[in-house]
Amino acid sequence: MESNRKIEFYFNVLSRIDNNILIADGKALSSLQHLFAIITMFTSAIGIFLIQKDNFSINNLTGMQLFIVLMIILNIFLFINWYLACMKVIQPNTSNTKERSDDYVSVIFFNSINAMKLNEYVNKSKSLSKEDELDDLLKQIHIVSKIIDDKYKNFKKVQKWVLSSVVIFLFIILLMLSQFTGAN
Repeated sequence: MESNRKIEFYFNVLSRIDNNILIADGKALSSLQHLFAIITMFTSAIGIFLIQKDNFSINNLTGMQLFIVLMIILNIFLFINWYLACMKVIQPNTSNTKERSDDYVSVIFFNSINAMKLNEYVNKSKSLSKEDELDDLLKQIHIVSKIIDDKYKNFKKVQKWVLSSVVIFLFIILLMLSQFTGAN
């Protein structure tokens, strides 16, 4: 009976850890929503900037307007990196383990299950002892913990792109406003 309680306890631990995957992915999705909102504002600001110019031509730009165009290009680069950093958090990690030294095949991990034929999975699952089930569960807890750690490390990188993108975006807005007021 003791091993049943351990299995139940560690299954609850795994469930709790799995919730952190949802939290990390949710934070990255929220960041993507902010990115798309800022891109919408960015596009509007560029449109207003271009409407101001009757005949938009790179040859007719003042030094300040050319600087604004270069800053817009820089900000597009930052937006792309922001998006890619978010996707690195969200993308699924389907590796069993990063320290794969044995032929470990889990009856819990979806990728391992999918790699087996139906009868093979059923037979393997039925043949596991309580100790084997506990061992598989503990390995999965360790693996999922590493996955979550990677997600949160990647999410910290998202913050760098968010901050730099927003600062440059606000700077571009100020530069554009200076063009409307006529100050050069």
